[in-house]
Amino acid sequence: MDFCFHYRITSFEGSLLEKSKAKDIVDSCKSIAKKYIFCNSEILSLELIGDRVISDLLDLFVPAVISIKDCTGFRSKEQKLYQMISENFRYVAAFDKKKEEAVKFSETPLYNKLQLVTDFISGMTDTYAVTLHQKLMGTKMP
Repeated sequence: MDFCFHYRITSFEGSLLEKSKAKDIVDSCKSIAKKYIFCNSEILSLELIGDRVISDLLDLFVPAVISIKDCTGFRSKEQKLYQMISENFRYVAAFDKKKEEAVKFSETPLYNKLQLVTDFISGMTDTYAVTLHQKLMGTKMP
């Protein structure tokens, strides 16, 4: 910040850390992380598992919210998956800003339906996502 204040910079292109007094420390930390952390087999395994969990959850929930016609029941797979999504997320997805009210989910634009799934999954903790994945894939019973 001293650098920006001194030169009266209001917008800055590039990394502030490159111009800071801590540049050498940051560069050393980056080098250590690349050499010892990011290539670690446990870290790589966790990243691959995380990718699988997110991909599988998206593969389950996206088709469900796209194809669902009636959101009130619990009979079809799509209805069950839809009901697993937080009611708050579902309300936001079905809210029509122009009408200032919630509309039927079947009338909700595709973009909002996809946003619903991404908000739901991205809002999960790692533990919740893995647990839900295990339950939905049948590797862990509820």
